[in-house]
Amino acid sequence: MRLHPTHTAAALAVVGLLAGCTMARTPTVTTPAITPSPTTTSSATPSASTTWTGEEAKINDQIQAYAAWLNVMYGAPNGPINDAPKYLTDVAPDNVQLAVQQQIINFYNDESKSSGTTIVTVSSIKPTTAGGYEVRVCADTSAVTVTNKQGQTVDTGPKRGAAVYTMKKGADAVWRIAGIQGVGTC
Repeated sequence: MRLHPTHTAAALAVVGLLAGCTMARTPTVTTPAITPSPTTTSSATPSASTTWTGEEAKINDQIQAYAAWLNVMYGAPNGPINDAPKYLTDVAPDNVQLAVQQQIINFYNDESKSSGTTIVTVSSIKPTTAGGYEVRVCADTSAVTVTNKQGQTVDTGPKRGAAVYTMKKGADAVWRIAGIQGVGTC
């Protein structure tokens, strides 16, 4: 059985992925730092064991915090949905913050349930000419089970999804996800 697009989006939102869709999200950083110039590049082919530094470390930490928040939100219907602005920003036309909040609400209104934890790995972080960053992530949902209101397990598709996050720094010097583009599997 395949999920309705809302359920699929909800299950994959744990990692911020929607195949073929663009969503905006921005992670939060608590300490300001100097943004590297657009000509700066991050280290070659990072892995799960990569040690990020500077702005890249803040971005990685923010993405991990966002993934943890989504794991909580999809596991508990009364979770801290109002914490979305800590991780996401609404930038037209995507308005990711609002879209993610609506997906979570729809997930619970449809009486769907999720258990397990999504693991998100940041594979690359690169500065953009617009002063933001482009981050490539891989989300492993193989430990996540989604059930419908009848308690039946729902097929949510591939268990490993790749996405590119667009990161923007807010006026408060915090990085937030401003865009998410699903780019297949990883």
